[in-house]
Order: sequence, then structure tokens, then C-alpha cells
Amino acid sequence: MKPHQISIIMDYVNYCVKTKDVKLTRFHNKYHPYDRKQSTIDLINRAFESQVLFKPRIYCLPELDVKLLKYQNVPLYNLFEQKKNDPRVMYMMALTGAFSLLIFLRGGKKRLTYMECTTPSIPPYRTFETINLLEYSPGKLPVLETPEWDPLHWKVYNERRDPSVSSVKIAEKLGVSYRIVLRRYKKILKNCKIWLPFFPNGYPNYSPYVITLKTEFENAIVSELRKLDRSSYIYKIDNSLMLTLFFDQHLQIDNFLKLEKNGMMHEVRVSFPVWHFDQFW
Repeated sequence: MKPHQISIIMDYVNYCVKTKDVKLTRFHNKYHPYDRKQSTIDLINRAFESQVLFKPRIYCLPELDVKLLKYQNVPLYNLFEQKKNDPRVMYMMALTGAFSLLIFLRGGKKRLTYMECTTPSIPPYRTFETINLLEYSPGKLPVLETPEWDPLHWKVYNERRDPSVSSVKIAEKLGVSYRIVLRRYKKILKNCKIWLPFFPNGYPNYSPYVITLKTEFENAIVSELRKLDRSSYIYKIDNSLMLTLFFDQHLQIDNFLKLEKNGMMHEVRVSFPVWHFDQFW
């Protein structure tokens, strides 16, 4: 992608995240990146095809337990395949490194209290090598509350995590009127955010790392990651952060190890994704 195209795609990401509206026609009418609407649509579709963008999803924080199993010499492939058939499992990742398996599942104790897909900065204000926590005060991330919805709200949410799907189609599937779905969906959007990963060089050109750590500077880490030129995934599990970071090269992990050495982080553990399974919440 050329720089001006990346800039347009970034405008679309910001538009979606701020307005919670993913419609390309309305984005084009607001920003007019090209004279022709079809040129705008073609560019964003090329971004999806090349995995510069992933399809947007709405998300809230349901009550999820988390299982993080320590590394056991080999990836737990058999357990991974077995758990794919468990209806409680919402997301799962097989790993090598410090851990072997990560599972997010419904039921049990609520251990996941925060999650975010960062909206990056174009042009970037930081690289992984220049992340600096010294200019920040200590601060913890807020606990995101689970929405208090009735069963129909949850059904609409589960069917319309893809916000581009029409209310009419969801209504037909649930056996209610589209007006009911639309009213519920508007309330759902008030409690939800847009998850829209952005990778300017295309997702396959990055090396994903999963890093767990403890720190008094949780807000600072999130602020610094938002200054990068690509998305990061941030989760808080109990009193630990879990970050999925997308490096250009392996040596970019070094700054995190320096921050641990300097006392800004501790209990830093590094893993590498092998397989994943996703029912996106």
C-alpha cells in the first residue's frame, strides 16, 4: 500500500472506532478520500484482502474465565483440538515458550477484566525500541464491567458481532421484527467498542509475540502502544497484563527485557502463537 492509501485506511479505522459505524458509504460521504465512492470501497476491500485490516467486530467484556497453562515441552495439540468442541470456549491459542495453551471460556470466576485492540498512530510517535515509561506516573487499568442485558440483547449481540450484518437478517434468524433488533442494537453499541486491527505492512509480515507481565504502569504501557504504527492486543487477567505484540524483527523484544531489568515491569514471560481458535465474543 502507498502512504496516501495507508492514510485513508487509517482514517477509516478512526471513523469506525469513534462513530461505531462501519458503513463505507457513510465514511466516503464524510471524508471524500476519492471523487468516486467505488474507489473508496475498492481500497478498503483491498485492505481486508491483504490483511492490512481485519473485518471490524463489536465487543464488550463478557464474564470470562481464563486458563493459561505453562509450557510442557510441546504444544498441547490434542487438548487444543478437544477444547474446540467445548461450547464454553470463546478463544484459544496454542503456544510455545513460557506457556502452552491460553483459553478464554464462559463460566467460572471472572478473571478477564480489561481488553483492547489499540488504534495505532499514523505516522507513529513510537517504535518498540523507543517505548519509554519513565515520563509516566504509576496507574492501573480500569475494570470493564459486563453489561446488564436481557437474554434478547445477548442474542442480538452474539448474532451481530459483525456490525455490517443488517438488522433485517438478524431479525429473520431470531424470529423477531427488525425494529426490535435495531432498538436492541443501538443500546448494545452504547456498551460496546469496535475491534478493528490495523497492520500497515499486512498481518503476515509481522511476528506475533505473547508477553505476560506485572507492572504498576499499566496505563503507561497502553498509552505507549497506542503510539505505534500497528495494533496491539491488550488483556488484563487478574493482576497481570497479557500483550499480543506484532514485531518486525525478533530483537524488538529487547526493550521490554530492559524495562524489566530497570524495575518498570516484572515477571515478564514470552510465548509464541502456533494455532488459534476464535468464536470472537
